[in-house]
Amino acid sequence: MASEPDLVTLYASARPRPVGGVDEGRREEITVTRATYGDAREAVDARVPEGWQLLGVSSWPC
Repeated sequence: MASEPDLVTLYASARPRPVGGVDEGRREEITVTRATYGDAREAVDARVPEGWQLLGVSSWPC
């Protein structure tokens, strides 16, 4: 297991895909911490609900 300073935390935001060009304004904030960037990114992708799109990923809070 990685020590705490070695962990990677990613912050992401997702929204439902716009229907007919209309954005409902709903957002979901996603935060994951994993041992590597690759693992953290996979975890972010897995948490985006079906039919939603990822708006952005950052290592700093959105």
